[in-house]
This record gives sequence, structure tokens and C-alpha cells, in this order.
Amino acid sequence: MGDRNGCCIAQATHEAVLKKHGVLDEANKLVYGRHVPVGDRWEGVYLDDLLITQKVSMPYNIPLDGTFIPPVAQAGDDDMVQVARAEQAYEQAKLQRAVHKAFRAETSFRAWGAEVDGIKGSVGAPKEMRKQLWVLIEKIVAGGYVCQDVLRKIVGRRLAGTVLATDATPTAGGAVLARAVRIDRDSDLCLDAEVPAEPSKFASVARALRRELMRMAADPAWKWLQKFGVGERSHMTGVEVFT
Repeated sequence: MGDRNGCCIAQATHEAVLKKHGVLDEANKLVYGRHVPVGDRWEGVYLDDLLITQKVSMPYNIPLDGTFIPPVAQAGDDDMVQVARAEQAYEQAKLQRAVHKAFRAETSFRAWGAEVDGIKGSVGAPKEMRKQLWVLIEKIVAGGYVCQDVLRKIVGRRLAGTVLATDATPTAGGAVLARAVRIDRDSDLCLDAEVPAEPSKFASVARALRRELMRMAADPAWKWLQKFGVGERSHMTGVEVFT
């Protein structure tokens, strides 16, 4: 279902389940490509992952030497209330939670590839990952020669003001939106791209051609197609060659 916006359908379904119980309010919702909410609570969904964070202000300066002990979370805290609502939403929708991945009231954690330090108030790429990039760039510079293609493979190429893509970047630029997304045009990777009104035309044509080949293979007049594997649902190589 991937070329039929399967990820976007999953995203929309997850959001709808939570919104019915008061989670993912627009004022607190994290949305790809937009500025983060201005409030103290952030709520976001990435496919099957839910993230809820709460910024807590203290009446005194927080020491950054490792001696600070954050206050214990209370059931009545805003973020804890939202987590309880989310659990209720999953239970009523009969969705199984991945309990082994869950964590609560942490001040330092990783989520969606980012490293969060709640005491310092920082969010960004993990230092270990950045160190690996530094080492690669150092080796390139030491070689005395570099070209644009090499740099793009290491550092990436800018798709938009907030998106830098490398060879490891997903086709959608890492975005998962709860609406239809075209993946057969480079222009759709831009943040200001027009929202598509239909799925991928190429994928639709390929599926139609595949169905027609399967039908033809069942006809005795087209028996020669079978030697390529066309008509055998357990072996689709022949169909892929013809499509």
C-alpha cells in the first residue's frame, strides 16, 4: 500500500484516534515543516509513535553541573493527563501499545532521530552522529580534492529552507503527512509544493498493466508468457520485467 499513501493513511488514522479524546490539539501539535508550537506542551505523531513533551519553568536558576534533580511528575500534570487520554484512546480503539518502547517523565531522551536534553533545554542531532560527519569531512579535506557530488553524499543537498537531504533521506524527505502525497515528481519534495489531488500516476499504470498481463497469461493463446513467470502469483519476476 506504500504507493497508495499507506504511511499517510496510517498517520491520519492515528491522529484521528487521538483527537477524539482531546489529544493533538492544533495549538500544541507538532507538524512537519512548520514552526514548533509557542506553548509549553508539544504533542506529535510520527506513524505509530506518539510524543508528548512539557516545558516546566522553575522559580530559580537551574545548575548545569549535573546536580539538579528534576521534580517528580504528578498525575495531574498537563503532559501526564494527555498521556492518560492517549492510553484511553488506544484502549477504546482496540489498538495494541508497544509498551517496550514507552518512557515517561524523562528529561533526557531520543525521539524521531533527535536528542533532547530537557535540563539544558536543547534539541538536535545526537553528537555521536555529528562526530561521524566531522570525521568523514576531515578525511575528504585531507584528500585534497572534493566535488559537489561527494559533498552532497556526505552533507546533503538543500531541498527547502528546513530540509537537507542525503542519499539516506527517505523519498518524502522524512515527512509523513495525514493527506495524499505524490512521490513520482522531484518538485513534490519542496515544502511549498502543491498538495496532490491524486495518487502516483506511474504506480497506477504499472498496476493496471500487471493485472492485464496476469489476465493474458491465463489465456491459452498467450501461453508463451508463462515461460517468463507471468501468471504465477508466487513469482512476479516476469511481470516486473514486462511492466
